[in-house]
Amino acid sequence: MNEYLDVYKFALQHNVAFENDSIDPGAFKNTVQIAMQLGEYDWAENYVKTYQDKLNDSDRANTVNYNLAMIYFYQKKFSIAQDYLREVEYQNTTLNLNTKMMLLAIYYELDEDMVLDSFFDSTIAYLNRHKELTDKGDKHYRNLVLYTRRLTRLLPGDATGITKLKGDLSKEQYVASKSWLEEKIREFTGD
Repeated sequence: MNEYLDVYKFALQHNVAFENDSIDPGAFKNTVQIAMQLGEYDWAENYVKTYQDKLNDSDRANTVNYNLAMIYFYQKKFSIAQDYLREVEYQNTTLNLNTKMMLLAIYYELDEDMVLDSFFDSTIAYLNRHKELTDKGDKHYRNLVLYTRRLTRLLPGDATGITKLKGDLSKEQYVASKSWLEEKIREFTGD
């Protein structure tokens, strides 16, 4: 990831990072996500603000709002992230689900248990309605909801439940935001 970001920064400096003077929204998001995983928050925010004009007009607002939400989420500024997510218009299923998964994490982080419980159900209903997802894609999102729900149902000190949850999760190949979920399980157990 360090190499990718270094090469990308070099390409930006030498104005060779753009195809037809534009940036694909997916590549834009991936770049911000890599910067977040490397802790490059200031660089990522500057990147979004500096290069947003390289996005197509039709994608710009959603891409900018989603990526700023991601930056604030990684900085644990959950309320600000939530504000940006409110501005995202759902043009496709993937953007909608990525937004939902970030909201799920925000509700969890803010201990909004009642909202989160309702959100689990509405997200599963959404997945049931949208059959255009591949089986693998559906499993990624569905499993994040199911495993997060299991985590929220555990009582402190339930060693058997946490051991089973950890074991089941470690065997599962398809889970969106799996590293976030593993971190929340570690926090729950005090590891």
